[in-house]
Amino acid sequence: MVNDYTLQELECAIVEHQGKRSAARALGISESKLHRMLRKLRRARLDIDVKQLSGKSLDQFRKLHDRSYVVPAKINEAIRKLGPEHWEYEAMFVKSIGITHAELNMYKDEFNDYVVEFRERGKKHVIWAGSVELADKIRSMASR
Repeated sequence: MVNDYTLQELECAIVEHQGKRSAARALGISESKLHRMLRKLRRARLDIDVKQLSGKSLDQFRKLHDRSYVVPAKINEAIRKLGPEHWEYEAMFVKSIGITHAELNMYKDEFNDYVVEFRERGKKHVIWAGSVELADKIRSMASR
């Protein structure tokens, strides 16, 4: 008699019957047979996982972990999402892209064309525009 059980079926049976001994009895096999089947199926799964392991490139690492790449990319994406006719206060801009103010300030000079700073009633405002043209319009309005 051939027992063609999947690893998931065996593990479910163990949980359902609250132990390997009870699961083996319910499946009509010995406990040692259940252990051998589990070991064989788990090894086969590990072999498949290792074979599928392809590794990642240095470029993929950079896109995930190099802050000098990630932060400017997030800023560019946020500017693109704002759209050419919209703007946002810096606090909300930073929060929406998931970086810190310190990280933003490290790369802010690269995006000066999109940043507008002005004072109103003694309070400093910093906004980010979705386009250079919009930033220029806002600068001219704020300087009045």
